[in-house]
Amino acid sequence: MLVDTALYCLLIADIFNIDVSKLVEEPKSTLETTEMKEIDELYSQLSSGELSASEAGESDVLKNLEATVRRKTEILKQSRTAKLWLQYSEMVQVLRQFIIAERTGNWPIHLQEKLPFLAASGHNLYTKTAYVYLMTMQSLDEDHPDVNANVINGNHVIRCNNRYWAGIFLDLFIEQVLMRKNKQPFINTLGEKLKDGHVQIIYAEDDADLKIVLTAIEKSKQHTTTVIGEDADLLILLCYPSKDTINKIYFKSEAKQNTHKIKIWDITETRRKIGPFVCNILSFIHAFSGCDTTSRIFGQGKGMVFKKIVLTLNYKIMQLSFARSLMLRAFIKQENKSLLHYMEGYKMLKH
Repeated sequence: MLVDTALYCLLIADIFNIDVSKLVEEPKSTLETTEMKEIDELYSQLSSGELSASEAGESDVLKNLEATVRRKTEILKQSRTAKLWLQYSEMVQVLRQFIIAERTGNWPIHLQEKLPFLAASGHNLYTKTAYVYLMTMQSLDEDHPDVNANVINGNHVIRCNNRYWAGIFLDLFIEQVLMRKNKQPFINTLGEKLKDGHVQIIYAEDDADLKIVLTAIEKSKQHTTTVIGEDADLLILLCYPSKDTINKIYFKSEAKQNTHKIKIWDITETRRKIGPFVCNILSFIHAFSGCDTTSRIFGQGKGMVFKKIVLTLNYKIMQLSFARSLMLRAFIKQENKSLLHYMEGYKMLKH
């Protein structure tokens, strides 16, 4: 948002021929243009309370400014670079509107404009769900008028007080308030019940995945150990240690409802097949290839990235350099160029 604000300031400065460098050197200097004087007076009236926000929004001064900015942006869109920055500014404006809608409990704004940007993010299943949500909410006044009356009054957000800007996103409230209050008591209660059944309980103060793996390695000194989970992070961490454990460690996935199949990995055998070199760089490959469809590198999945990195000598050297250095700037600058061609990212460039 700071970048967007800076872009808008440059746009206004260009429209009214304002010397920005002079304002930086002399912050208390005044602007001589008639339009800027009118805007300054309007701002003073709004700050002092002489005008309400709605009255200021309907003023001729702001309407004229909006029309002037619109004409200027249409001219600037003839440049490809300027058009790209203006598109970015429009996206930030949609984000601003969403924050306003949630903070103030404005239901009509809540349902506006955000769907195209959600679709562009690549989360196709989320986009389908959002479309169904939008269609359902648009017919809410006919299907459920009582619920519609509540959301129109701003009750689709959570408020801890009656301040104008005090609305909280529902999912944020669930995560930071309800989950914080309910999760720990539930963990404590469950832990006590398991202790009563003579089950050993180990609590993780920081990262749970690392604690699980370290515990499994420690237990493998005494007997064969099986780690049950769905998170790929567990499998990666189990393969990472430089030495094999005394007893076998297995990683077992839970059966999925649609397949009813269970996958079991023998960690020692898995490490033997992929080799010590791959084991040492596996954590890098896992982090580098992203955790979902949005963050994966140039739209390529973990399997494809794994094959390209492991089977290419140049990137074997890169991984060792990554592990042994602090990623020097010169190294990053040199490798970024080859990475684009290596991962076929040039195919996704628009210019």
